[in-house]
Amino acid sequence: MNNTMIAGMLWGKQLNADYKIQAMLCSPYAIPLLCAYKSLETDVIYKSRIHGQGHIERVMLLGAMIARAEKLTRHETELLLFACSYHDIGRVDDRKDDLHGRRSSAMIVEKGLWERFGEGNADELCAVQAAVCTHSVNDSMLDEIAAEYGVKDELMPLCRKLCFCLKDADNLDRVRLHDLDPKHLRHESSLNLVKTAEYIFSEYIKNKDIQFS
Repeated sequence: MNNTMIAGMLWGKQLNADYKIQAMLCSPYAIPLLCAYKSLETDVIYKSRIHGQGHIERVMLLGAMIARAEKLTRHETELLLFACSYHDIGRVDDRKDDLHGRRSSAMIVEKGLWERFGEGNADELCAVQAAVCTHSVNDSMLDEIAAEYGVKDELMPLCRKLCFCLKDADNLDRVRLHDLDPKHLRHESSLNLVKTAEYIFSEYIKNKDIQFS
């Protein structure tokens, strides 16, 4: 496994005080999460304390937990975790930037990430790119962006599912900035994960401090 701290904490039972995390690890959703951590290409992740690898790893975990709560299929979960993995690779700084989702979508292809992922087809790539592009802008722009990326009508339910689950996972990790506004979460299951997100971040910081002390 590559150097993914959250994965080590999960399977080292350092996050087992939260029963929701335990339940996810005992479910079929743990398998695609473990695979996503193993295949995470950390060299393309934006280097930052705020939007860097720690953020990405936590968003992946929260994404898997939302996928379980919302009963995504195994394949939908794999696509969601891919989107979680690379949704911020287009960042150039940590400021508010509506265009970083669009840059990230382009880089998914430019860096060969989708090709190496190998778990989706060309039509699903369009849906993933639209979801990643839309994660940094208002929800109301999804239909327009999906049309721009050529998302087929029959894949719009998948595109919406990926986009809104990604947005919620990303927003939940705003606990690191102390400015999470629960009213911006789209799923009731995400509202139920606020305390879990706080726990994940607090334990991550403790583990990081120990690792580098």
